[in-house]
Amino acid sequence: MRHSWRYRVMPVFYVVCGAWAAWRLGRRQRYDVVHVHWPVPHALFGWLIRRACGARLVTSWYGAELRLVKGPLPWLRPFVRWALGTSDQVVAISSHTAREIAAVSDVRPRVIPYTIGFTGAGAAVRPVSAARRPRGAVRRPARRAQRGAVPDRGGAAAVSRPARPSGHHR
Repeated sequence: MRHSWRYRVMPVFYVVCGAWAAWRLGRRQRYDVVHVHWPVPHALFGWLIRRACGARLVTSWYGAELRLVKGPLPWLRPFVRWALGTSDQVVAISSHTAREIAAVSDVRPRVIPYTIGFTGAGAAVRPVSAARRPRGAVRRPARRAQRGAVPDRGGAAAVSRPARPSGHHR
């Protein structure tokens, strides 16, 4: 955003045009629930849809937006508090994110882990069996493709390791 004035103007147009589109969407059709991911700035869009049609508002918080408020964009703190307070249901993807929400607001989020589901305690991720592998397929080590920044809570390396049994869930 420091390189060109155009980058500083783009978010304004994104929010204004997105708000207008959200209002029109909510007026055109009735919704029961609006689920907003990445509430900064999308909570505004969800709120407008809720105002237009009476839907309930659920926001999912990933933690990056909370770190922005603590770091380079502290002026967004009132918006984050408003977004947390206006939500009918707040979802955090981890207990760590829930603690960060508690540090910003008195809202108690529901923790729904954003992770791979396991069938039982201590279940490990298993490779595709040889019987299900296509004929002639060669077994190779897994590779991963990654785009963007990885959170400092483990990242892609933690996700790609096989699960180890633990006595509790985060």
